[in-house]
Amino acid sequence: MVTGTGRCGTSAFMRFVGEYRGDDVVSFHETSEPWRNTSNYWNPEANAGIEYVIDRDSSDGDVANSPYILKDTRLCHSLGGILRARILRVDHLFILIRDYRKSAMSRQKRGMWFTDSGPVRCADERKSPLRNQIEFNQRVVGVLMETVAEHDVPHTVLHFPTFMQDGDYLFRKLRGTPLETDRETVGRASGVFDMDQISF
Repeated sequence: MVTGTGRCGTSAFMRFVGEYRGDDVVSFHETSEPWRNTSNYWNPEANAGIEYVIDRDSSDGDVANSPYILKDTRLCHSLGGILRARILRVDHLFILIRDYRKSAMSRQKRGMWFTDSGPVRCADERKSPLRNQIEFNQRVVGVLMETVAEHDVPHTVLHFPTFMQDGDYLFRKLRGTPLETDRETVGRASGVFDMDQISF
């Protein structure tokens, strides 16, 4: 599983993984229309997508048909419920982290505020939308890390944009995980990274 606050490189990471594990991720389709499973598509305006949503309300079919490697930013707060309900087992969780303010500013730039999801709500009218977004980002990562600790979820934390800029860093971080591969493959698959998007 792959998650993060959003605007922190999760989509770029999924495109990278798809370069050498394509059969294990959702297909890449450049369209603004989502499939039935919420958002396993690519939205060129948001420069994001490749998600597959599993939560406590997922049908047996959604769970059975889920790819081995799935990404959803909502896992930050929904993973605990998924694990408590034993909907599926998590072999490994990749948590992508970016400077909270920068990820919030990316949402501000696109008018993509996301401050109310699951048990986490940051909509204090006394604060600016940007401040609410920063605090939401911080709180959902806190919720996620409590879930990881409580359920002893195997995990790897990746920093954005470091994993895009430094192939040796990415190679080392993948070592010992289900996504481990050789340096040559990391270098080849990294060719999908668009460095112009680092400041998006």
